Amino acid sequence: MKIHRVDLTKAGKELDTVVVIDVIRAFTTTAFAFASNAKEIILVSEVDEALALKTVYPRALLMGERKGSLIPGFDLGNSPSALIGKDLSGRVLIHRTSAGTQGAAASAAATNIYATGLCNARATAKRLLQDSPGSITFVETGIYGDAWGEEDVACGDYIHSLLINKPIDPDQIVERVSATKSAMLFSGEQPTTFPSDDADLFLDIDRFHFVMKAKKTNGLLVLRKV
Repeated sequence: MKIHRVDLTKAGKELDTVVVIDVIRAFTTTAFAFASNAKEIILVSEVDEALALKTVYPRALLMGERKGSLIPGFDLGNSPSALIGKDLSGRVLIHRTSAGTQGAAASAAATNIYATGLCNARATAKRLLQDSPGSITFVETGIYGDAWGEEDVACGDYIHSLLINKPIDPDQIVERVSATKSAMLFSGEQPTTFPSDDADLFLDIDRFHFVMKAKKTNGLLVLRKV
């Protein structure tokens, strides 16, 4: 099993298996949406694409962010804590973010596409071991210079270690993520855009035992709980 690790600028070359990582917060949010019984989540890269899909699927909920903030016309932001207690049973969501969904969209040609944060990292590693693909590429979506995205690197290190049976302390991974620049945004200074309750959730390592797998369906990249 060959394991490659790239950022968004090099995503899209892998045709076997891709693991798209966005801890803060895209794929933590989608995990909590599935925990609230969402049916499926359509991943898009552009705001206009999401708005256009809303006209095709009028009962779908628009979810996501632009520069961290709720997008005008969207129903939900990119906040896992905002989904606690919500009943999304049977609902379709359309999700757009600045990093996570960009990595998924760029990787759409791959045979297998998984999305993960810390909250389901071990489950994702377990599924990868079951699949036993010839090649895996981690797309660590938050990386864009000046130490941004270290949370996705830490999550990648965790999954990588599990795949090669290398001992690793989950608590140390949580400590690394909590000390990142991205995590520091949730200190309470901008509670509307970066609620501190989100940090408790994106740091909750291995909370969920399901994986999230994306597949092209009728021209759309659809994420489902597996």
